[in-house]
Amino acid sequence: MNTIPMVAKAGEAGLVMDAPDLTIPFLREDGHQVLPGQTVVVGVRPRDITLVNPSSTDAMTAHASVEVVELLGADALLALKVGDRELMAEVGGVALPEVGQSAKIAFNPKALHVFDETSERALC
Repeated sequence: MNTIPMVAKAGEAGLVMDAPDLTIPFLREDGHQVLPGQTVVVGVRPRDITLVNPSSTDAMTAHASVEVVELLGADALLALKVGDRELMAEVGGVALPEVGQSAKIAFNPKALHVFDETSERALC
């Protein structure tokens, strides 16, 4: 699982998780305990990071550089770098970026795991 230190912030449509070079919408409504201003660690599984069209104007995407591409049959495991943060993504192997290329990624906001940074207690 990718783990990303972030801060919960109030956004236009609810909470967002924010870090340098990265903002992820927080769409969970299932009794979570996340508060604006709270420092958290966001966990996201590699399969919940997807490649998106490079021309997408969605504000909730991030630019990543592709460091490694490992083919896994029909899928591929990508080692990505977003700012100074390394992430792993498991994507379908149809049109893969090459090592050294830039890629645009998005996160499945309903699949985020959020933990309190201090206690490491799951908040949702």
